[in-house]
Amino acid sequence: MTETQSDHLAALFNPATLRLDSDGVIVGFEGDPAFFGFDPEALLDCLAVERLPCLFGLDLAVSQTLHFVNLGGSLCADIHVFPDETGCSVLLVDVSERKIQTQDSQQAAHELGLMHGKLKRLSSELEQRNIQLDEANRAKSLFITGISHEFRTPMISILGHLGLLQKEHSGDDSGFERSVRAMDRNAHYLLNLIDNLLSQGKIESGSIAYAPRPVVLTDFFNHLCDTIEPLVSEKGLTLKIDFQNLPLSTVAVDEYHLHQVLLNLLTNAVKYTPNGCVCLVARYQEGVLKIEVMDEGIGIPEEALDRLFKPFSRAGNSGQEQGAGLGLSIVKGLVDLMQGTVSVDC
Repeated sequence: MTETQSDHLAALFNPATLRLDSDGVIVGFEGDPAFFGFDPEALLDCLAVERLPCLFGLDLAVSQTLHFVNLGGSLCADIHVFPDETGCSVLLVDVSERKIQTQDSQQAAHELGLMHGKLKRLSSELEQRNIQLDEANRAKSLFITGISHEFRTPMISILGHLGLLQKEHSGDDSGFERSVRAMDRNAHYLLNLIDNLLSQGKIESGSIAYAPRPVVLTDFFNHLCDTIEPLVSEKGLTLKIDFQNLPLSTVAVDEYHLHQVLLNLLTNAVKYTPNGCVCLVARYQEGVLKIEVMDEGIGIPEEALDRLFKPFSRAGNSGQEQGAGLGLSIVKGLVDLMQGTVSVDC
């Protein structure tokens, strides 16, 4: 050890060594015993070790170390006993600051333990709460599914009777036929809401099965266009299609749910396009079916994109269109079911 290192350690720990003879009488010292509360003159005045409280009761014939011995006030020392043939040496090392650090560490560890216990309790409570919320959500989904079934049956009956009334009063100029047509439109609107609630409930409860089967894609898309064409024409829009390069062989897809997804997207495109065109593009490459639905409508505000596929959420861009805000949520749920992805570009 260099002299500089020795000086540094001496300044850091203030070591002092007391030299005792075989009778336990202090015969000399090194360092600064006054730092530890000892009077240097008294130490050399043949003071017996029994007179020093910090050494009282020690077996000076045995090598030992006492840690954190309180010497009064905030002063604390480690005491090391080194016996030899003529007596022993007692080394005192100042550890007052280390004791404070140790106490602080112990306090921090204690507080950390308390915090860990609290976090563990909170985690357990949160887990229990999540279980309760999941159960409540499943119950809600089952309720929506059940009540939607109950609503759908009488609504189908109402639509059937409205259809008969329209046939019986076709060409009637009394206004009765217009009233029946208005009721029929509103009944179909209610049926659409019921079907959306039913689909949302099934998606949330996980009761929808993925059922792919061989489908000729060109036939599928032609049928889809036949379904949406009257709605497009009624609004004075143009339907542009591009799916001529689809394979002639069959492809395994969940036809029912894919039809539901695309009909939902196309209906939305028509609903929010006051004039112009709606486009449907389909490509099948390397086993992946990519479909794009585009329109020249009013668009979607950027701030609405984050909630776009959440149930009962509306883009809020027109304030005039009706709906429960379930359409795109159902699209997302069904696309996920079919192991696909859905995204939007504004």
